[in-house]
Amino acid sequence: MEMNIKGIDKEMHRKIAATLFNQTWDLIEKSRNPDKNDLMISVSQA
Repeated sequence: MEMNIKGIDKEMHRKIAATLFNQTWDLIEKSRNPDKNDLMISVSQA
């Protein structure tokens, strides 16, 4: 099992990336308040 610098294997990295990508799109498609805008920006940059 190959680990990256943070100690996360490639499969876990892929799952986290997919979850954050989907969460970003969920936030894009909804009405947002300033807090949700900040969350969307943070999640999209993770």
